[in-house]
Formats: sequence, structure tokens, C-alpha cells
Amino acid sequence: MDELAIIERLKEIFARAGRDSDSHLKVGIGDDAAFFTPRATGVAVATDLLTEGVHFNRQWSDLYAIGRKATAANLADIFAMGVPPGYLLVAVAFDPADRESIFELAQGIADECALIGARVIGGDLSRAESLTVSMTAIGEGDAVVTRSGAQVGDSLYLAALPGRSLLGLEQLRRDLVLDSESIAFHRSPKVEYRSFLDAAESATSLCDISDGILIDAASLARSSSLSIDLESEALRAHPAFAAIADVALALEMDPLQTVLTSGEEHGPLFTAPASWKGSKAWRIGTVKARAGSLLTLDGVAIEERGFSHF
Repeated sequence: MDELAIIERLKEIFARAGRDSDSHLKVGIGDDAAFFTPRATGVAVATDLLTEGVHFNRQWSDLYAIGRKATAANLADIFAMGVPPGYLLVAVAFDPADRESIFELAQGIADECALIGARVIGGDLSRAESLTVSMTAIGEGDAVVTRSGAQVGDSLYLAALPGRSLLGLEQLRRDLVLDSESIAFHRSPKVEYRSFLDAAESATSLCDISDGILIDAASLARSSSLSIDLESEALRAHPAFAAIADVALALEMDPLQTVLTSGEEHGPLFTAPASWKGSKAWRIGTVKARAGSLLTLDGVAIEERGFSHF
């Protein structure tokens, strides 16, 4: 199968995922570039690069799951600006001997996009010794929420308690199955995309949990030139903490540190006024004036630890 035949088959897969008509998309896959007319006054663009051995391990995950995971990470970046993603560009470098499996990857991408009505509208293919996936997501809106708007006195919230991705990863590393749900989540995170838009209605700053609470909360604090104090009691009181703690302890891991450092979760982490009474978020800390440490846990300085590429 040559490159043109691969592109035609990919076009069919992505066309099935985008069944709804889109009058704004004028040119899609197959031309030199995609072309669409904007729906709003602003455009948000984010790119993610995922490489085999860093972001995924093909001994642990099939290509369908890898496709979904890569897409979730990219979509979450646009949602984290407070706008819905509409389009994706996907570039893939792969071993030509493995070309049939590229369609499994594409189906995973298409199915994740279908959850929110996004479309793949173009991309590129190349050869490589190991699999590399680059995605660019595009969203549209009249305004965005950034990481830099937190205010003194705001509270820090999350929509879903992290921990499952790290627990799944540790089980895969140790060739254990203590909790199949967390293993499945690590392979392909289940993101509550709607929670980003709910958060954005009142958020003063917003990001997704890609590297862990410690790193991502510190990023909000740094961007806003403030500090954030995390509250261990609030984290332990979350309804999901007990289940995460059970698996963590079985793996001889510290439950609270598991929650604080688990990356690739991709749920929203945001600040909002302390008076905010959102029903789908959990308060875990307070924004304070910068007076030393960027990040504290129960008032004590804590190191930024979590997922890192380097």
C-alpha cells in the first residue's frame, strides 16, 4: 500500500468520525492545506508531540489506545483555554513495515474526537524507526482563560482527583494487575471534557493536569506571580481518595504523593473566587500573595515533582 492509498483510507476513517455536516469546513484532508471559515473572533492553537518510549510503550498499549491517549492530551490543552476544540491536524512518523497498524491508531484518534465532535482535517506522514505522533488542535472562542489570572484569596479546584494514571503506570512497570481500571486509565485516560467549560465560566486561571498537581499548580502560581497553598486534608476528603489509597498502599506507594504527582490525567485544575459554589469541582487549596515559596502543602514549602520529559 503506497502513501496515496494510506491517505485515502485514513480519510475514510476520519470522515466516519465527523458524520455531522460542517458548513465552516471548506477544504479538508487531501489538499495542500485545510481551509475553514472561523466561527468566533479568536482562535486557540496547541501542539503536542508524543514519542514512543517517552509518552507510551507499545508493549503495554495497543495503537488504538495510544491514538485515544494522544488525542485526549491535545484536546485537553484547548479545553484548558476555556474553548472547545473543533479541528485537529495529525502528523505521524512510523516504520513502513508497520503501516497496517497506522489505521488502528487513526481509529483511536477518530473515536476520541467523536466524543466532542472534533474533526481531523489534515496532517502528514513520514517514515521513522519508532512511532512519533504530532497533533495540533484548533479551537475557537471570543475569549480564553489563561494560567495567569489567579487572584489573592481565590481557591484552587479540580474536577477529578488524580492518581489513577500513575497507579496504572506502576502496575504496568511491575507486571502486576491489582486494579485493572487504573491500568486502563493510564493507557487511555477518560477525560470529562465538559468539566473544562463548566470551570471556565468562573475560573480566574485554568490548566489541565498533564504533569501532576504539584507541577501544574506551581505553573498557575508562577504565571500569576502568586503562591498556592495545597491542603492535604481537602485532598484526603475527596470521595475518590480512599479507592486510590487502597491501590497505592498495595503497591507500597504513598497515597497523598500519588495524588499530587500523577500526570497524564488531563482534567481541569483551576482557581476561582472563594465564594464560588460550583457543583462539579473540589476545593484543594488557596491562592496567597507571594512571600517565599511558590508552592506549599499545609503551609510548608514542597518541591515541584511529577511527570517530566527531561
